[in-house]
Amino acid sequence: MICSFDFNAVAASSTGGKVSLLHATPLVGLLLLAGLGVSATDARAQRSESRVGDPGVDTRSHADARGSAASDRAALEALYHATGGTSWTDGTNWLSEAPLDQWFGVETNGDGRVARLSLGGDSGGNNLTGVLPPELGDLTALEWLGLSRNRLTGPIPSELGNLASLETLALRSNRLAGPIPPELGSLADLRWLHLWDNRLTGAIPAELGSLGNLRGMYLDDNELTGTLPPELGRLARLDGLGLGNNPLTGAIPRNLMQVSGLRSLNIFGTGVCVPADAEFQAWVNALQFFGSSELACDGLLVSFTRTSYRVTEGGTVPVTVHLSAAGPPGRAVTIPLISTPGGGATAADYAGVPASVTFGPTDTTRTFIFEARADASPDDGETVTLGLGEPLPPGVTAGNPTTATVTLLDYGRVAPDREALEALYHATGGPNWSSRANWLSDEPLSTWAGV
Repeated sequence: MICSFDFNAVAASSTGGKVSLLHATPLVGLLLLAGLGVSATDARAQRSESRVGDPGVDTRSHADARGSAASDRAALEALYHATGGTSWTDGTNWLSEAPLDQWFGVETNGDGRVARLSLGGDSGGNNLTGVLPPELGDLTALEWLGLSRNRLTGPIPSELGNLASLETLALRSNRLAGPIPPELGSLADLRWLHLWDNRLTGAIPAELGSLGNLRGMYLDDNELTGTLPPELGRLARLDGLGLGNNPLTGAIPRNLMQVSGLRSLNIFGTGVCVPADAEFQAWVNALQFFGSSELACDGLLVSFTRTSYRVTEGGTVPVTVHLSAAGPPGRAVTIPLISTPGGGATAADYAGVPASVTFGPTDTTRTFIFEARADASPDDGETVTLGLGEPLPPGVTAGNPTTATVTLLDYGRVAPDREALEALYHATGGPNWSSRANWLSDEPLSTWAGV
């Protein structure tokens, strides 16, 4: 089962203010929709083929000298045979001598050319199966192609790029596979592109950035990969862009900020990161709806500031965890921690290690106090290894070092060898030695150069 949260429907259904979802599951999405007074079914309709009724869509007639009513009839017959027409839910008048506008789902223009073909949509599909035939590209007067919610398989024919009059292409909720044909970028009149909920793979073609009249592009719930082409920033009339639940990577192209009419952007469930600079964040916050991946560009690295510490029983030592940069504006970042005793130590030998540390919106370091408890047992040789827990928050990865070792020493015991070496270093110009790796550090003596 494919679960999809219709972010664009939320944007369309909001009656005021910005709708924002930084982290959600499909269930949370449905709850939000309910809170806005929108049913899941109605919400999907907002992002589906019903949008052809938008007052801004011109359903004018197009005459095209490259085809005829006869060639349209041949293309429809090819579709019928290729998609199991005999098993369609409704195939009234198909393959008959009746005028084409009497065939189920077909509307023609004043020239007798097929202007609209609707064999699937919000009310359900028509049980089309099999592969779309290339002959669909011969319907050169077609303004609307709606084949959603069927069981179509195979690729999207590149010949659909020949449909120069096409304004709506709705193929969502099928089993279409393979890449999005770059030829779709030649559809100059296209306003609505609905390819979501399929099995499409490969990169988003840069050619789609040429769709100057496009208002909605919905590619959610596929298997698209690669980065977002910067050419999407040329879609000057774009209102909604849905890319959620695809294994996409990279950053949101900065030139999307040039699309002044963009109200809804969904990258939830992708690996696409969000630039964290103030200018970009201001743009994101101005969107009516933003479904975030919760990944900050360049990511955040978390690590300990030192690899080792030494503390005598009854004493304490501060341990610091470092974040490479402040987290997303206005949000805290919580890092889980673990501690593992070794060398004979037990959990009773120490205290003060929290289950997690939380970085505020402007924090890059957090410090806790490690305590070595005093007891009658010898502690020399006992250690406690501190580490980063799992899972780390989205957008945060483990840096270096990922662990820090605390060595426990008996109360009052000194380290004569270490003190002797430190005295040697200071007495013989240690800073000028040709090799002095790890000298005066808290690393084990065996790692000091020459020791």
